[in-house]
Amino acid sequence: MSHAHDPALDVIHEEHGEHHVLPLWIYLAVYGALLALTFVTVGVSYLDLGTTAIVAALTVAIVKASLVAGYFMHLRYDDRFNSLIFVASILFMVLFFSFVFIDLTSRGLINPVEDNFVLRKDQGKTEQQLKATKPAAERGEAAPP
Repeated sequence: MSHAHDPALDVIHEEHGEHHVLPLWIYLAVYGALLALTFVTVGVSYLDLGTTAIVAALTVAIVKASLVAGYFMHLRYDDRFNSLIFVASILFMVLFFSFVFIDLTSRGLINPVEDNFVLRKDQGKTEQQLKATKPAAERGEAAPP
């Protein structure tokens, strides 16, 4: 069975550009970086960083997404307009999450009744238990000598 040649497909392939076949070591290096960043994400989840843990996890996620889009999806070698769209979407996501983060962390400043943002590890603890786990400087006490 022979296939007829369609000239319209030639135009599509010319507009797309050539394929970029990368050496295997680049894919393995990116894979290793993604694995290392996954371990960083897990490590950050075990640290007691408070609300800063969210920022750290999102930063690592953005770096991982950039590696995947740049190398595995070949965005690094594609038209720069596509890269612009990717960067713009990341910036809008950061903008959106920053407003949500500001809202969640500042609710108690305006109306203390609405200060209900509690980390998952602190759910179920009483107010006295939460105060006892804070450092002495945050509780308003003098540090022991």
